[in-house]
Amino acid sequence: MKSKNSPRTGKSSRNIYCQLTPPTPPPNTKKEIETEVNELTALIIEAHAKTGKWVTEKPDIYSEAIRTQKETRNRLRRVWQRSRHPEDKRNFNRAHNSLKKLYQIRDNRNYTNEITSLSPQDGSVWKHIKRITRVNQKMPPLLTENDIAYTNEDKANEIANSLEKQFKNNDLSHPPTECIVREKVRKFKKSPITTPIIPCKASEVFENICKIKNNKSPGIDKVSNNMLKRLPLKTILRLTELINAILKRQYFPKAWKTAIIVPIPKPGKNPQKADSYRPISLLSTISKLTEAIILKRLTSITEEKLVPFQFGFRKKLSTTDQLLRMTEIIRDNLENGRDTGAVFIDIAKAFDRVWLEGLIYKMLVMSIPDGLIKLMNSYLHGRGFTVRVGNSFSSGRSIEAGVVQGSKLGPQCFSIFVNDITRNQETLLCMYADDTAIMSTGVSQQEITDNLNSYLAELGRWLIKWKIKVNVDKSQAVYFTRKRSTPPPPKLYRRPIPWSNKTVYLGVEIDKTLTYKNHIDKIRNKFKTAKQKLYPLLGKHSKLSLDNKLLTYKSLLRPIITYASPVWGAAAKTHLKKLESLQNAIARQITNSPWYFRNKNILKDLKLQTIAEHTLKIAKTFFRKIDNSNNAAIQSIPDYDPASPRKKRRARSQLLR
Repeated sequence: MKSKNSPRTGKSSRNIYCQLTPPTPPPNTKKEIETEVNELTALIIEAHAKTGKWVTEKPDIYSEAIRTQKETRNRLRRVWQRSRHPEDKRNFNRAHNSLKKLYQIRDNRNYTNEITSLSPQDGSVWKHIKRITRVNQKMPPLLTENDIAYTNEDKANEIANSLEKQFKNNDLSHPPTECIVREKVRKFKKSPITTPIIPCKASEVFENICKIKNNKSPGIDKVSNNMLKRLPLKTILRLTELINAILKRQYFPKAWKTAIIVPIPKPGKNPQKADSYRPISLLSTISKLTEAIILKRLTSITEEKLVPFQFGFRKKLSTTDQLLRMTEIIRDNLENGRDTGAVFIDIAKAFDRVWLEGLIYKMLVMSIPDGLIKLMNSYLHGRGFTVRVGNSFSSGRSIEAGVVQGSKLGPQCFSIFVNDITRNQETLLCMYADDTAIMSTGVSQQEITDNLNSYLAELGRWLIKWKIKVNVDKSQAVYFTRKRSTPPPPKLYRRPIPWSNKTVYLGVEIDKTLTYKNHIDKIRNKFKTAKQKLYPLLGKHSKLSLDNKLLTYKSLLRPIITYASPVWGAAAKTHLKKLESLQNAIARQITNSPWYFRNKNILKDLKLQTIAEHTLKIAKTFFRKIDNSNNAAIQSIPDYDPASPRKKRRARSQLLR
């Protein structure tokens, strides 16, 4: 019986945790905060090591038969190698084939047992799905300027070099703004605090610990979410004192400012180039817990001050809300004989290149309490990272710009930074984090073009002022009209953005007449790809229980179909029928139904709604939420009677089905 080399903390004893976390006086200085962070982290790691229960491997029930057959096969091979007689070779081959069959029987039995034991209650079904759908791609040698990186350490350093250049301010300058920002921030840093941050209670810390997900990778301190969830009350009280010291001194510990970056290949990019990898940051779990406490205080102040058309990372607002707002305005204009021109801006490295001094300045302008701003200043500055490839790490690197990737506070910081974006009466803005669309409406094509060009000129000046770079080549423009002619394309920085017949905004492909045909075809292709990956679990020969097959479909495949369905759910019936066929096919597959069974009977037996019925249910809930929203941008969506006759059905028309 062999033991695995990792303890299971699920059966750990809290008593040892208590013994390893003796009471200490709360820290009062920055140095004491750093010491307390290091001591508390070390104690949690030590408790984890001492309380883990070792789990032994289960014996292989086929090992004796396989061992005997291996001995027979090896003996016959030695006989044949000595004699070279054809009969001895045949005996060896027969023994070898018998051994292969035993291996196959063992593997099939083990896989069947594993599949039949999967359950959503313990999360095993989701772990298995993740394992079979994950693409395990080994990083190839990376091409550098003068050499090739073969080892994991060299690869990590090469990617770190690329990211270090990425986490810097854009090479844009506006001296008057820089002078104003620098002077205001300098005075602020020297001024005493007038508004301290409200301290937290142990109940608030405990509530946030309960909300964190179990299976998340730890940061550089190796403290996992599971460890936090198993802390006794005594340690939670000590952790609360530490967080309150951070709030009181407006100081964020240096030990929490280093991120481990795991590079993930970008689809469609050359994997041999260092800039073809997306950085995924792993931060300290205690740091993210502290961020959640800070975020609650920051959000309570900034929520009412953010522009209403910014829907990104805000409560009760989603991508579907913004898509509905945009498409309903366009559809309303088409019904009333007006065209709409829209420009979709692509911001380069939006989160990674936020000007930090400019962000602090905008917090001051927004009248956020000075204590909170000083803490945010400490949180944002002096950060670093190291890249991990396999088990190798790069050397430590510094971060000069950008909000913290993978953090709780990052999205809110970005929303504050772009909150003063240029706006005027002739254009309409739609924003979800950095996904920005500018729309202009009118009867005259010239009027629409002039309005867009006028706004884009103002926007260009604002972007340079705050060191934000736009990829003009990747930006798109769509002219929503039923006419054949289009006006001259809008321009940004004197470069034209040509009109396109369609674009993808927030995951939905929008064409210039809002038919959604291309989007529904895209859904079909995406669904079929995902279905193919899940075939080992959902195929007709799979041993997974029918209930788990149905759960897998409802959780992973059906959401591909229904994403943003309140927006496109009123498309033509010929398009929507294509989606019904997807569900019918998967229902027949998971039940292994013969050809003569009717689809409606299969769905009835499975207690599965048709796609039309399911999207109707989603639409009713969604529009009820929209009608009760207090967001000014949502309230400005044109109102109409869905029952009135019209040439093209609108989003609310699906409620009449």
